[in-house]
Amino acid sequence: MSDGTARAVLDLGHAGRKHSQLSLQVDGTDFMRHTRIERSDNEKTWDLLAQGQIVFRVTSSPTPRSQLVVSYPVSDARYVRISLLPIASAGVGFVRITGAQLSFAPTASKPPTRTLAAKLGLAPAPPRPGVSSFVFDAGVSGVPFSSTVFDVDTAAFERAVQVFASDDGQIWIPQTAGWLHKASGTSSLSLELGQAPRRLFRLDVQDGDNASLNVAGAQLSYQVEQLVFEAHEPGSYELLFGAKGQPPDYDLAAIVAREGSGAFRSARFGSVHANSVFGVRAPASLPWTETHSAKITFALVLVLAALAVWTVRLVRR
Repeated sequence: MSDGTARAVLDLGHAGRKHSQLSLQVDGTDFMRHTRIERSDNEKTWDLLAQGQIVFRVTSSPTPRSQLVVSYPVSDARYVRISLLPIASAGVGFVRITGAQLSFAPTASKPPTRTLAAKLGLAPAPPRPGVSSFVFDAGVSGVPFSSTVFDVDTAAFERAVQVFASDDGQIWIPQTAGWLHKASGTSSLSLELGQAPRRLFRLDVQDGDNASLNVAGAQLSYQVEQLVFEAHEPGSYELLFGAKGQPPDYDLAAIVAREGSGAFRSARFGSVHANSVFGVRAPASLPWTETHSAKITFALVLVLAALAVWTVRLVRR
């Protein structure tokens, strides 16, 4: 369309098939668009299903990333119309929908997560003009952070961003890229990190000619991990950890996956101390001939001596 809107209509062939998710194939690089999804049974009158979700693609980054899946309330209409609406601050650019796939994705339970507030540290020197940087300190390394939500006080904005991770503040590893935005009634301030067991995170914001964002902090999320073991009777048990090697192969994992965790009971950790026997080799189970080699050698010497005496006597006769 002349205003830069990209639009496509999907025909399921007949009504009655449930769908709640749309996966797009889009021709275009480095874009961000608002979406509007509508439904119809006759391709003449359209009802709004959802709007405001963001789709984007970032290729000019050490960590190219895209988000092209849109969810909406369950519908069984025959026709679905998807519109990608330009965002002024992101530029119009060229975007064309080349394909799409509808699917029904029932609401699934998400694994439990916990959050950790990362403190905002001293701002480093901007990597280049038009970019502002913010460093956050999680206070601990080794936690596999999977996502982050930024606390931004700026009223309205739409910026491309990149996230880097580090343990020492000297070497920064590209972690992810995407867009952050806030407007009246809609916002997207979170990014997926994959698995980032680092302490420091740096947010680089593409400001262009705009003033820098007022970033107040960040919340880092990680999945709760549980240790499950089988106890046949009440009591105290010793847990050994820290050694590298192949994990054990027990039936418990398959049983829990099949039957769930309804019968679980909580256990409390006691004091942690070093394992005094770690690295100490247990005595090997040796053959009898090796464990009594000294005695066997002494007996053989006596036999040889006796044979020698006997041989000498035979020669003299």
